[in-house]
Amino acid sequence: MRKKAKDTRPIVSYATRVPNECVDYCESYALVFNTAQRCLHAARQKPGFDANRTKREYQVKYGINARQYNGIKIDLDGKESSRVETHKTHVSSTEASVTALTKKVKDLKAEIKKEDNVKTRFILHQKQRRLGSQRAKLKTLESTKPKLCFGSKKLFLVQYNLKENGYKDHAEWKKVWRKTRNSTFILVGSSGETQGNSIAQLVEQPDGSFTLALRTAPGLVNKFGPTVVFENLEFHYDRSGKNNTVHDIRAALDRGDALTFRFNRGKKNRWTVHVSLRRSEVEIISNRHNGRVGIDINNGSLDAAFADFEGNMKAWISVPFKTSKSANHDQIQASIGEAVKQIIAFAVLHKAPVVIENLDFTGKKKAMKDQGLPQRSMLSDFSYSAVTATIKSRAWREGIEVFTVNPAYSSVIGCVKYQSQYGINSGVAAGIVLARRSMYKSERCPLSVAYTPKSPEDGLRHVWSRWAALVRNIRVKAKMKIFVRRHDWFRKSGALSTAEGKLLCTGKTISQRHKGKAKATSALDESSSTNRRKNSSSDVGVKCNV
Repeated sequence: MRKKAKDTRPIVSYATRVPNECVDYCESYALVFNTAQRCLHAARQKPGFDANRTKREYQVKYGINARQYNGIKIDLDGKESSRVETHKTHVSSTEASVTALTKKVKDLKAEIKKEDNVKTRFILHQKQRRLGSQRAKLKTLESTKPKLCFGSKKLFLVQYNLKENGYKDHAEWKKVWRKTRNSTFILVGSSGETQGNSIAQLVEQPDGSFTLALRTAPGLVNKFGPTVVFENLEFHYDRSGKNNTVHDIRAALDRGDALTFRFNRGKKNRWTVHVSLRRSEVEIISNRHNGRVGIDINNGSLDAAFADFEGNMKAWISVPFKTSKSANHDQIQASIGEAVKQIIAFAVLHKAPVVIENLDFTGKKKAMKDQGLPQRSMLSDFSYSAVTATIKSRAWREGIEVFTVNPAYSSVIGCVKYQSQYGINSGVAAGIVLARRSMYKSERCPLSVAYTPKSPEDGLRHVWSRWAALVRNIRVKAKMKIFVRRHDWFRKSGALSTAEGKLLCTGKTISQRHKGKAKATSALDESSSTNRRKNSSSDVGVKCNV
């Protein structure tokens, strides 16, 4: 039997306001939904839990049908699994913090042996204190079971400091607490049901609005009747001016896809309904034979390069976006969306797929607090996941394929081989490497003679091993306080000069080179100097060479 292919279409959610005449039902059913969910969570913790018997009992006890119970169960499954994963993240992040602090304490002790001073001893004392607290925290996390708090832990702890948080007494806090715990419910759909959901029927009206008919919970039929109808639901146009929302909903209804509805009470007691569905299929306009558009995602800019099928760069574009240093969350999201819009338009122009990096900063962010200030600032400002999600969503909408590749050494390769050759910045140069890598183009290191020994075993190594040797050499020299500017890595030919390579191997400083103690030819010619002046200027607007 052939296995059913996995649906790769992205899931989107569209929201609209709930009519005022339907708010009472939302309040009543939310109380039933969340009360049953909390009791179900407590029952699961007891030994001898029987899922089938509980389902039958809860339908009678809370006045709900089988589909409504399934919605309660599915929503609870998501919350419990999320809490378990969060607990694992807390454990791993604490472990990473302990590892980073242990290394830092070891380095500080070695530094004190060389040069003893009050400042270093004070830092060592504070690091040791934090290391002890993190070890105690890790021990506690490993010995405890994840707990789930309905209504948020933050609000729960407020009851112990009522006056400081603006509450007159415990009764006022309890009223807010109960209201917060009963502020949402979900109606899960299925592709095998009518209109994608047997208990929530969404129908489009001739004027373009929608009508949502909900089957009332059996325990609320006497109060609200068998059906509650939400009329004149309007989904707004998106920023492009096209009503893609209505198009996606109409296509999902025609195909019989599952529609899941979530109701939330927001600020000022306003209820909203969110419909989640899979996006409609679009025509793929990108052609792999046209080449690739490599996108290098940096902290504050998107740099893209279009390489033809032979791997030669034909055009590039650089678009800045706002970070947390100069904007709030909404402004950052809007800026990222506008930048991605221009990048995808660049790909549409060349009808080529886009290539992005397959990066994961989860491990680095775990021990972010115990790293240096520059690393913390970079990781905190970097909205990588938001950018990649926006790229994939926008590319799907425009019919552009998206590929992900391993970004290993892409910045170094681009800087050494392509930056001065094309007169571009390092981000665009890295984009060329990503585009070529997705087409399986090799990037041979021009410094194989200077940086790797000649032996029979070297012929069996991967080409990246030579780039790794270059990176290790630069890091070792950096620890020795021997720094080489990035512009010293390349020259017009696109490769490090042999003299520069020998300079790195001998460990002589740049100042010694200029004094004549190391007779090496400078790697900065007139073209790279011009390139340095271009790259040093800040990106105020969009840079494009199409």
